Amino acid sequence: MEKAYNRGSCKNYYIGKIREYRKTIEEIMIRGTKGYRYYLLFATRQENPAWFPIIRELKNKIENFRGEIVEESLKWLYGDSVRLTDFDEV
Repeated sequence: MEKAYNRGSCKNYYIGKIREYRKTIEEIMIRGTKGYRYYLLFATRQENPAWFPIIRELKNKIENFRGEIVEESLKWLYGDSVRLTDFDEV
């Protein structure tokens, strides 16, 4: 088994393994805070699936987000973030 010495080589090794089973892979780099990066991988057996342009459009938008936006979005998603609208009476 190939050793991964840094994040890039580990990611590339993983993508190489996926490529053995899937023809098309698109990776989206998501910036976190404190220099962290996450990678979202979309893989399919199809060469040019009809939905892939949407993934590429999302990639362009997401990769331009600042890490703080991603962190706040995750907090909101998991219910850890308080919003003013949380106190609205119904």
